[in-house]
Amino acid sequence: MNNGTDFNNDGAMALLLVGETGTGKSTLAMKFPSPGFVLGDKNILHGAAWAKGKGHTWYYGDPLLDAAGKVLPDPQRWARSMAILKEMGESDQVKTIVDDSLSHLTDYLKSALITAGAGGAPLIVGGESVMTKALWEPFATNLKRRITVARQFRKTYILIAHIATGENEMSGVKEFQYALQGQMKAELGRWFSDIWQCDAEPKTDAKYKETRGVRYFVRTAPTHRIKLKASSPGMPAEADVEELVKFLGLT
Repeated sequence: MNNGTDFNNDGAMALLLVGETGTGKSTLAMKFPSPGFVLGDKNILHGAAWAKGKGHTWYYGDPLLDAAGKVLPDPQRWARSMAILKEMGESDQVKTIVDDSLSHLTDYLKSALITAGAGGAPLIVGGESVMTKALWEPFATNLKRRITVARQFRKTYILIAHIATGENEMSGVKEFQYALQGQMKAELGRWFSDIWQCDAEPKTDAKYKETRGVRYFVRTAPTHRIKLKASSPGMPAEADVEELVKFLGLT
């Protein structure tokens, strides 16, 4: 038996950053120390402009291209994204690993699995090969392995995920659900120390003039519509992005 006062929590934050399109997920990830993006979603121009203006160094790798810059076929993009992830993890320059985004990663993984097959004939729908029941288990296994690999580097790890409104089958309550298929939709959150939701709303206040009349904010406390969590003591339940950035000491 060990005394809890001797516990050394050297595990870095693993953040599942969720939200609808255009709510500032990539921009917030850009504000973390020396982020390295495994690109899928290239809509990070706002965050990149902020980073350049602040002299904030960031890095990226594109799974669509091989090391020589040649476009890769779809089935090879998952393996390439894993190679980029490990490169970010092993780099002394990268302090924060960012997978942007889950929807792109799952497309890469499904393409790789469909091409590899599972010992049976492929399922064709509308002239396209699609996932069979036998492929969903290796899908979940590979996705979990990716998260595990990212966390082993002891750096802040951010996985950006889109959400959409769905209905709870048991209660009928409208909920925000991850844009993810298979059993991992229910399990994904438990692989992360933190789950935050980015959101945006129009505002007429003068303080939001620089963001074109839009308030970008982050929720960290759970509601009846979405399961969220925060590992840092005193984390505000809801805060404007800039306020949260100051709280975290990222300025």
